[in-house]
Amino acid sequence: MDGGVPPQSVRRDGLLQIEDCLNADGDIVLPPGVNLISLIDRNIANVGDSVAYRYLDFSGSDAGQPTEITWTRLGVRLRAIGARVQQVAARGDRVAILAPQGLDYVAGFFAAVKAGTIAVPLFAPELPGHVERLQTALDDAEPTVVLTTTPAREALEAFLAVRPPARRPHVLVIDEITDSAAQDFAPVAIDVDDISHLQYTSGATRPPVGVEVTHRAVGTNLLQMILSIDLLDRNTHGVSWLPLYHDMGLSMIGFPAVYGGHSTLMAPTAFIRRPQRWIHALSAGSREGRVITAAPNFA
Repeated sequence: MDGGVPPQSVRRDGLLQIEDCLNADGDIVLPPGVNLISLIDRNIANVGDSVAYRYLDFSGSDAGQPTEITWTRLGVRLRAIGARVQQVAARGDRVAILAPQGLDYVAGFFAAVKAGTIAVPLFAPELPGHVERLQTALDDAEPTVVLTTTPAREALEAFLAVRPPARRPHVLVIDEITDSAAQDFAPVAIDVDDISHLQYTSGATRPPVGVEVTHRAVGTNLLQMILSIDLLDRNTHGVSWLPLYHDMGLSMIGFPAVYGGHSTLMAPTAFIRRPQRWIHALSAGSREGRVITAAPNFA
């Protein structure tokens, strides 16, 4: 759904234009060389000082402590994290993100893709009721590297300790990687038919299955959704509490990459404990321009 009064459409030179992605019949055709990483680079070059993602942390305050990251800052973090990934993983290896919701998760996901590896968006083992699903996904994906954060590190190491030593992945702590590592990043050419990430099913009716999602599929799907909701205004922003290991949660961080806007994120538990937080975030977003969100029916 969307809210707020849509302001006059703003064209920002240098950013991707939706009309450039349509053929004569109106079908979506990704321009050569366009993928999420190239779009992030385009945003860095053209709107680098603009906010890319905002995270509202409700763990210490009901007001929600905001943390923001600009496109330029995100670019530095992607290169730094990506460089560390490249030191312990080869192109095409799987890199799992087992971290709490937050900006480090966003950076870890995009960094894994930028490094030429295959991202596997999962969740920290401390998430109640999902340990078996997580174990099944790790057994299937066999990641070379796991990205996590300091708050989840202890639980993750205990979770991995039961695995045979030969099957334990390298653990990189995202927030401990310094910006200086960015100078060691080796640029990687990404083909549109390369695999971007493995998306695991919910496991509600059978063990989780990993679906190989290509860069072409990611870009096409995002453009389809953007066109379906007429999200052509550069002053449109997202608000989401959906988990980032969920396909729609990933879409909500993919939207800003395409059109140069930003997304405000919060943890699923923040919404579940007090649903009004979601509504308040939507209201605050509508003061900046048009705001969109997505959620399952129960919300």
